[in-house]
Amino acid sequence: MNLVDLRPKNRSRIRIQTGKLFYTYKRYARWFFDGNKYAKYQELDQLAYKITGHQTLLMRQLKDVDMWYQ
Repeated sequence: MNLVDLRPKNRSRIRIQTGKLFYTYKRYARWFFDGNKYAKYQELDQLAYKITGHQTLLMRQLKDVDMWYQ
């Protein structure tokens, strides 16, 4: 494996900007012409049922670490 091939290519500012515009509008065109129906409105109400949830411990005793550092 050649390490030179893994390095990022040096691109000019205009090339980066035109690439961003191209891929942005390509994505928009795909959304517009793909035939899928996307949401028109966003519901602000909470859903009636909760499918899944989790509880994460925010602080726990670590080995050789003061609780103050957490």
